[in-house]
Amino acid sequence: MTSAKRLRRSAAVAGGKGGDDWLLRRLYRPLAAPLARRLMMLRVHPNWITGSSFTLTIGGACIVALGGSAGTVVGVCAIQLGVVLDCCDGTVARWSGKATAVGAILDSVLDRYSDVAILFALYCASASSSTGWLVGALVGSLIGPYVTQVAENRGRECSRLFRRHWRIAVCCCCAMAKAYPVGIAIVCVGANLDTIVGFAKALRTPRSPQAGSDRDYRSISSYSAR
Repeated sequence: MTSAKRLRRSAAVAGGKGGDDWLLRRLYRPLAAPLARRLMMLRVHPNWITGSSFTLTIGGACIVALGGSAGTVVGVCAIQLGVVLDCCDGTVARWSGKATAVGAILDSVLDRYSDVAILFALYCASASSSTGWLVGALVGSLIGPYVTQVAENRGRECSRLFRRHWRIAVCCCCAMAKAYPVGIAIVCVGANLDTIVGFAKALRTPRSPQAGSDRDYRSISSYSAR
């Protein structure tokens, strides 16, 4: 396969996958596809993409935390650009032959730190957010991906709907509307209910005979979407 064909194929894969929901298929994957193609042409290492996504998200969260209309817009844009980049690193890793377990773990760990930063940004920007809601949102956002990974490692399907891109979208929309406590509350309820439902589904799902086999690290679904 020529380099050009390989890049086109990888961009097409980045544009959608059967397991993606409509927000990924219709918004983030189409935005990520041409960017991933360009990054591969520039031979950017996927770990640099992961780091850039993390930096943008953390920086955007800090700006949102400071408050102010203009700052909130800039912060939300930075966070959303970070999400788009987060959809690129797995694609670039796979099609450049640089997919590694270390890269997948790095991606997952930095995503969890980013999730915490975004929720704390809403909490800091609000004058009336409850600490209890914040703790609940943090627990749901961190435990959900963990439950999914544990279930899949044991060959059980753990399909969840309120995944990372949805949680971030809710936070960004509420930040733009200055409804910071509402965003935290939605993430708290949604993430924890989603985790419970996903866990229940995993318990009912028969164990896959391929459990414990080698995983395709940094696959398109990736840890980042969880």
